[in-house]
Amino acid sequence: MASPILRYFEHGHLSAGPLRTTSARFHGLALEIDETLPDGPEKSVALRKLLEAKDAAVRAALDLPPEIPECDYCGKPDGSCAGCLAAAASAGPAR
Repeated sequence: MASPILRYFEHGHLSAGPLRTTSARFHGLALEIDETLPDGPEKSVALRKLLEAKDAAVRAALDLPPEIPECDYCGKPDGSCAGCLAAAASAGPAR
């Protein structure tokens, strides 16, 4: 069963940009910790401290410039996923 604290790592409510990207990185790590470590007080502390770190990092990200819009296919700004490449190929050569 997933740890209840994981709900605080959700990031879908954030608009695309630095805040969502920063929060998403912590979400992935929180899921990995929850799935790989045995339940117990130390796991709870690890997740709680990770949440504190995520909150601080998201606040720090408020001072970042806006990012390139995220890809509709992969959610990444670099456009290197198969969906991005397929969309670019179907659009034809750049002019």
